[in-house]
Amino acid sequence: MILKYFRNLSSILLLAAAPALAAVNPDQEFLGAYDAYRAGNPMKLARHAKFLNEYPLKPWVDYWQLAVRLEDKELLAKLNAAIDAIRANGTYQKINAKYFPIDIYDMK
Repeated sequence: MILKYFRNLSSILLLAAAPALAAVNPDQEFLGAYDAYRAGNPMKLARHAKFLNEYPLKPWVDYWQLAVRLEDKELLAKLNAAIDAIRANGTYQKINAKYFPIDIYDMK
C-alpha cells in the first residue's frame, strides 16, 4: 500500500537512510560551538548548542553563550542597571545574607 506512493527504488532508499543521515555527532557539535564562540557568532553558537542537552561539557557551551551575550554593550548596561537596582532596594542584601557569609559583590 505504502509502496505505491514511491515511484522508484531510490526514493525508498533515501527515505530509509534519512535517520542515519540526520545522526548528530555531539563532539563535532561541541567543536562547532567552540568555533562559533571564538568567532563571536551567537546564532551559530545557539544552533550547535541545541544538540548538546545531554553532553557532559554542556556547561561550557552555556558559559560561552553568556560570554558572547555579555559582549553586547546594551545588554551589559541593562544587567548592571538591574544589579544596581536590587542593591539599592535591599533585595541583593537579603539574597547575599541567605547564601554567603560575606558580601560577594564587593570581594577583592
